[in-house]
Amino acid sequence: MTLSRVLVILLAGVQTVLGMEDQNTCLKSKSLFEIPGDAVLSVFLDINHGLYCNVTSNTGLQEVFTASYVVHALNKYESIPGLLLGLKIFDTCNDEISVYKQAIQTTVDADCTERYEMGILLPSEYTTILEPLRNYSVLPISTYNEQNLTRPLINLMVHYLSTRFETIDLLLVNHDFALNLFLDTTKEAGICVKNYGDTFELEDDETEPVIAVIGQRNDLRQWIERGEKLQGSRKTWIALPIDGSNIDDLVPPGSYVVRTSPFNLDLLQDVSSPDRFLNPANSPVIHSPHLLGVGKAIVELAQLLQDLQKRNCPRGMETSCVMPRFNPHTRQDIRNADVYNALRILPKSHSIKYIVAMKSQQEMVDMAAYRIDPASSKFKIAPESRVPKMPRLCLKKNARNCEGCANFKKRFGHRGVTKDTLDRGLLKPGNWIAIFLTVVVCGTFACGVIAVFIIYRFIVEDVLDGNPALTIVLILANVFTLQTVLPFCINDDYLGAEPLNSRKILFVTLAFGLDFSVMLSRAFFLVFSKGGVFTAHINGYLQGLMVFFMFCVQLAMSVMFFVFSTHESAVVVRSLIFIALLGYDIFLLVILFIVCFFISQLPRNYREGKCFFGTSIGLLIAWAIWLTCFILVEPESRDTVVCFGIISTAYMIIIGLLIPRTYYMVTHIARGKEFVQRFGSTDLGPDPRTSTLARQNRPFYDYVHSGGGSMTNLQVTPVYPNYYGSSSPNQKYLGQNRGSDTRRIPGYNNYGYHSEMREVNNTYTVPQVCIEDADSRLSPVVERSNLSSTYARPKCHRKRKPKEDRDCIETDVYVEGNINTSRRSHDEIYPASPSNPKLTQTEATIREEDEGEDSTRITRF
Repeated sequence: MTLSRVLVILLAGVQTVLGMEDQNTCLKSKSLFEIPGDAVLSVFLDINHGLYCNVTSNTGLQEVFTASYVVHALNKYESIPGLLLGLKIFDTCNDEISVYKQAIQTTVDADCTERYEMGILLPSEYTTILEPLRNYSVLPISTYNEQNLTRPLINLMVHYLSTRFETIDLLLVNHDFALNLFLDTTKEAGICVKNYGDTFELEDDETEPVIAVIGQRNDLRQWIERGEKLQGSRKTWIALPIDGSNIDDLVPPGSYVVRTSPFNLDLLQDVSSPDRFLNPANSPVIHSPHLLGVGKAIVELAQLLQDLQKRNCPRGMETSCVMPRFNPHTRQDIRNADVYNALRILPKSHSIKYIVAMKSQQEMVDMAAYRIDPASSKFKIAPESRVPKMPRLCLKKNARNCEGCANFKKRFGHRGVTKDTLDRGLLKPGNWIAIFLTVVVCGTFACGVIAVFIIYRFIVEDVLDGNPALTIVLILANVFTLQTVLPFCINDDYLGAEPLNSRKILFVTLAFGLDFSVMLSRAFFLVFSKGGVFTAHINGYLQGLMVFFMFCVQLAMSVMFFVFSTHESAVVVRSLIFIALLGYDIFLLVILFIVCFFISQLPRNYREGKCFFGTSIGLLIAWAIWLTCFILVEPESRDTVVCFGIISTAYMIIIGLLIPRTYYMVTHIARGKEFVQRFGSTDLGPDPRTSTLARQNRPFYDYVHSGGGSMTNLQVTPVYPNYYGSSSPNQKYLGQNRGSDTRRIPGYNNYGYHSEMREVNNTYTVPQVCIEDADSRLSPVVERSNLSSTYARPKCHRKRKPKEDRDCIETDVYVEGNINTSRRSHDEIYPASPSNPKLTQTEATIREEDEGEDSTRITRF
């Protein structure tokens, strides 16, 4: 604090002394470049360096180029209405004392002019020396940082190496982060790095070694000079200056350099003229990394000035308005894309361009060009032209050839473990990993509970559910689908990018294919069942055969891609090729939706058709959402989108099929137990008076679910006190005439043949039937009090009578509501009674010809 006060007092004294001098002193400018304007910003750049500040830096001139272009572009498009931005560029000479002197001089010059001062913009490494001026608000001070492109530049360098070399004999780098990043990237690319370090050491048997160097300009110069002094074969250098400096003069002929697009520095002579400078400087500046450094800072300050003008100056009064002091502390960071938009740069040009050049005997020759996407969070790189990679890289089958390479071995110590590698655990960072894993565990548990319930009911309970094998297969397929989320939650570097990502593609495509194959096979057979093809019986073996052939198509496609593909799996799984690999699964899903449309009203097997229809709609919507998001988001975020698609598919099957099926099964058990308590068990036998060859024209499930317009729910008026004419007859009358030799009707259920069919809680009404013994009328000695009267049961309980006994009985038939008063003749045939509960009449009476008071009456179907 004491030092700060001394500096302030010193500054005040300097201002006093300078104010006593001639006024012409204020007219002298110390800036190297200047653009006149109404609001002036002073920019400090590292243009020259050296003991006498006489060595020009190519990077500093590029920053001058960029800052001048940004100011001219903002003025051209009138980003600040009524105000022109001005620019003064000062040289720091890479010296803090020079920076402090220039800052004080700028403060004095601000009092000599009437222009609006926006303060000083300088690199962040000079913040400390100007801290006193910042704290006491002597002058507005802003700082900027150059965009850190170390990661994309190393990825760019490795990509080019994979097209030229299969082995790197020596890697020289003195930064741990760059070292580990380069080793990991070359391992994924299949390039063998034999040795690495920060000192030049080559083995004696190396012929024409390939040496990669990464670092600052001074480091690169020392390594190259030391290597060229050694006697031996010609060396090939691949140099990457991470500080953006120009090293064309350092590398020997035949070497490669990663550099930015060259600038035409002659245009700096016309930097004050926007007409002669702006258009020629457009192409190199918009693809320069400095646009996201000093250029981005100028755009942010311009937007801050624009906001200040809007808050303090009414519309139309911008030129004559007096604005308050500029305060850079309220500056807000903007996205990289907003910088390009503010300068009206077309979206197709939003990229940073780097060139890999080879030095010939006289000049640099461009070998390849790359573009870095600044809008991407990880700065994705893309070559402008595709170049085939070397054929013998250490990938897949050839990975065993590189087991002795340094980058394929585990590294320990401070040179092998950095903060970047320590953060690489088994699972990826992020809260969504924990959420996805929790959802997977819950879904797997739900599937397990449902599977245990279905198996238990099939083994223990005696019900009409058939063989649940296909349902168990669907549950297992759904569990497998949930487990495919796990590879997407694991770090690529932990298990290896190539084997992990290739298995992601294999497992996901197989899981979706198995799910949709099982569902589509079942839906097809339900459609056939509805149409009458398999009305009585749905063969489980045929369903299994259809599932097998449907799934084998996807199995063949996935396995062939897994075995024979030469593409990088890490790129494929995050590109549109992955959607193409899911094309067969998408086809099955669309066909499933179309088929389920025709079975939505089918009541078979616990309303399975309705469940399938609802599930297919949900799956179609979920897939449309996650596929759209997969296309729109950045490749780095596509693993999360795929996880969402997997989980949504699995939970749609659980919620739409498995849980409703379990619910209907449980409620059916409750109704079945209530029915048994009220009715007991009844076996149905054949009716001797009715032809057993007549086929029942109504499937069994219509009796179970007959609420929709069935004509069997008819009410009957009771005639006898012990009649059972409703769906809930009294149990004591059901068991009176139960014979010891009962017969059971064979039948079919919804899955396959079932050996027997037992009575369920049907809702149709059993008509009133009463039989009075006809022999009592023919025998006069039998008193009416001894007349045996029994109530008819279904036809399977009626005892057979000899044919001659039936011939001795003559009857008349009367139907209530339509009784014919005329008597039938002796040999007139009575109409046959229906053998089906589908009846339109509710009661019929059969009498003999000579009906009297003691006549025998038969009331039946």
